[in-house]
Amino acid sequence: MKKAIKSLPSDLNAIYRSTLKRIESQTKEDINLAMRAITLLTYAYRSLEIIELRHALAVSNDETFDADDVVPEGVIISVCCGLIVVDEKSKVVRLVREYSC
Repeated sequence: MKKAIKSLPSDLNAIYRSTLKRIESQTKEDINLAMRAITLLTYAYRSLEIIELRHALAVSNDETFDADDVVPEGVIISVCCGLIVVDEKSKVVRLVREYSC
């Protein structure tokens, strides 16, 4: 365990680069899902509940909603490799680190 801790990136940028590499090592479908989820959360005008994110991700390029394409919460969280979190009480999903401009 000590050896693993010593091999962790030391600065925030390196941590994000490492996480993005983990995302990019997944299947094309999972990469696409992760990037869409992260993008939706980044540009959302308000906080989204996990069910809203799940439904937004089920909207196709032609802007139609397909209930069969609603991805389980656990899958979305998993493919994002720790970059998003869901508040257990409010069910609001957000990026792991919030930035203010």
